[in-house]
Amino acid sequence: MLSFIANYKVSILLIALTFVRYCENPMDDLAIPDKIKIACISENVVKLTWRDNSAKETGFIIDKKTGESEWQEAYGQTDAGTTSFTDYISTDSDTIFAYRIRAMAVGDTTECSDTVAWISEYCSPDDLQIRQIGKTTVRLTWTDNSIGEDKFLIERKTGAGKWTPFAKTESNSTEYIDAAASSTDVSDTLSYRVSAMSGISSSPVSVTVKYLPGDINLSDLYFGTDQTFDLITWNIYNFPRNGTATIDSAVEAIQHLNADVIALQEISESSGFQELDAKLTDWNGYRADGWGGTLAFLYRSENMTIDSVYEIYIDNDREFPRPPLVLDLEWNGNRVIVINNHYKAYGDGVIGPDPYDEERRRLDASILLETYINTYFPDKNVIVVGDFNDEITDAAAVNVFQNFIDNSTAYRFADMSIAKGSSSNWSYPTWPSHLDHILVTNELFDELARTGTEITTIHVDEYFSNGWNEYAVTLTDHRPVGIKIQF
Repeated sequence: MLSFIANYKVSILLIALTFVRYCENPMDDLAIPDKIKIACISENVVKLTWRDNSAKETGFIIDKKTGESEWQEAYGQTDAGTTSFTDYISTDSDTIFAYRIRAMAVGDTTECSDTVAWISEYCSPDDLQIRQIGKTTVRLTWTDNSIGEDKFLIERKTGAGKWTPFAKTESNSTEYIDAAASSTDVSDTLSYRVSAMSGISSSPVSVTVKYLPGDINLSDLYFGTDQTFDLITWNIYNFPRNGTATIDSAVEAIQHLNADVIALQEISESSGFQELDAKLTDWNGYRADGWGGTLAFLYRSENMTIDSVYEIYIDNDREFPRPPLVLDLEWNGNRVIVINNHYKAYGDGVIGPDPYDEERRRLDASILLETYINTYFPDKNVIVVGDFNDEITDAAAVNVFQNFIDNSTAYRFADMSIAKGSSSNWSYPTWPSHLDHILVTNELFDELARTGTEITTIHVDEYFSNGWNEYAVTLTDHRPVGIKIQF
């Protein structure tokens, strides 16, 4: 037996190696090509190569995509067994040239391979910048120089560690917010770089930017963008509760929040609001002048025109201790109706039969608001905001917003995820509870689902050196809640 093995060991070895190779890459009758690569072999000439995984293909089909155009199917074709393709393109261009390959047989083709692309150095993002906007949050921005990328890859490393893929953004994006920009060692610098991608190919990386966690103040606040309609609701308790100190802190915070509209509650002093408005040189203000006049709006005229500002239900003081304040505006061609509210406070958590029961008053206010919207704005972009003084997560039997919740095809609380989430993100941490809400009509449901739309509680208290204790004394006991809408 040993003699037999010795005489035929070469043949046995060849059979074994063939078997191993087959197991690694079994040849199906028709299989998707893989190991796709692209290389520039001379000026304006690229060569595609791939692995043939099929046993009986009659050739390969090459699809091509130039920049942001649609895929050009069957752009090229090769014979059976041919595993390369040459194309003539502008290799020194900001346009991305993408390719994918299919094996074919008579009357049949495989699914497409991975996409590879020629992405020149001119496609690399540049002007990468970093800004700390929270204790452990940074904002990256860059210039998009490429035409036809399908995403951007953000890589990050800590200290002298290795670069690792960290996040991907959609095509044409120019920013990314890292809300977990921290490490176990606060002395470790975080480094970032960005590249444009198409399929499995990427551009040369951008320059590297670095971040070392540090203290933050109101100048580091960040919220609004030029691409989104940015609305904030904010109860500024008994404004200005500490006179000039409150006004100056509000001015700095509002300037850096960079929203389009801020709906304010508890603006108890007209002269204080006038001073706030005067110091916000790029803003205009309106404070309700009726008997319950503690509601107000601040708004920027950039990209926006105001049609009207007015109070409603001024004769319904049982339901509305402060008549709702309506702002009818147009932002970048989109008409938006914002209704600012401050519902009745307190109660025992039960909707009682007494018409002056606090929960009953809040429930009846919700019903009146729904009636008003359905009557006057049945097909408009309506956003209802304010301090509603109650939880939207209460059980149905005691939920003063149940009329909106039951009518889920027409209304949606955009901040429901906040209300159902960690108490650390609730707007009224002293209780703690989440009382400040953003309700939208179904005309905005599609926008809520779009990339770029965001609903968040803004932790302004973290930007004070002594945190919540200083914030609550200087400004207010409510955190603002904001929505950024990508129209």
